[in-house]
Amino acid sequence: MDFERLSTMAFVNEAISEDDQRKLTAEVSYAGLKPRQWIPPFTRPYWWAIDRERGVYLFALNGKYYEQLPFYVLGIAGQTVVFSAERKSQGEFAKGIHCFYAIDELLIPASLEPRRDEIKQLICESLKEKTHFQPFANGGTADRPNTTDRITIFSFKVEFR
Repeated sequence: MDFERLSTMAFVNEAISEDDQRKLTAEVSYAGLKPRQWIPPFTRPYWWAIDRERGVYLFALNGKYYEQLPFYVLGIAGQTVVFSAERKSQGEFAKGIHCFYAIDELLIPASLEPRRDEIKQLICESLKEKTHFQPFANGGTADRPNTTDRITIFSFKVEFR
């Protein structure tokens, strides 16, 4: 799927509030995800790309023992879609990048399977917003990420394998 010309997106990058952390803990757990595929233990996310209007969020799983895991969670309708993604980008963050994601192991719960095409679109929209994110720019931290500085994206493509 080529999403170079996505319309204005409703996803935004933000720090996850304590209230939302509690909700996430109820929805997304290591025990709940592990049976679906091999996923090492992960730590709580600090930020996400979220579309509050549609009730959809995306975050990367950060490993306890690994700096970054290639797994992502898309939360939709109180359920979790899990997928792995390989990101390749060219360019300089200060000037702009060309970005490509290859999506593998897209695991959609049976009850959401009829919405597969919509879910793929949501993954593309949320990944694009996440790609703009510069959480550590200008003094941003894990707990207080910079949500205003953005990486310029010249081209953006997602392939589902």
